[in-house]
Amino acid sequence: MIRRFINSLITREQNTSSLASACALGIFVAFSPFVGLHTVMAIGLSWLLSLNFVIVFSVTHFINNPWTMVPVYSFGYFTGEFILNGIFGIDTIAANPAWMSYLNELLYSYTGLHGVSWWSFMLGGNLLGLAIAGMLYPIMKRFFSRLIPLK
Repeated sequence: MIRRFINSLITREQNTSSLASACALGIFVAFSPFVGLHTVMAIGLSWLLSLNFVIVFSVTHFINNPWTMVPVYSFGYFTGEFILNGIFGIDTIAANPAWMSYLNELLYSYTGLHGVSWWSFMLGGNLLGLAIAGMLYPIMKRFFSRLIPLK
């Protein structure tokens, strides 16, 4: 049943470029740090870029779903922390917005985590999404061109 669904999605596309673009956009949206806005982003960006919404939505929610969201967001956060704090030496906690101190206190009381940086979360998730989508686009285009004979 899942295989038939994937085949029907792939064969509806007009060309391999738009199919690979829709998958890459889904990957970017999945790694995006805007929690709770993934569906809105998938709808808006697929409409804006004239891509297949069903493919963008499926890829987005295949990667970022309730079972994988903690690793996805953590990977993005630690990427941003490495870039800002590790490479550039920026104290990301001191650069946090004022409202982030309340969130840090709340996180510490429930999870024991302290010192979460909003900037690391935003930068890391967006850069990681762009990097992974950019790296996988040519691979997906080649894969789809060999998988199905599209125009």
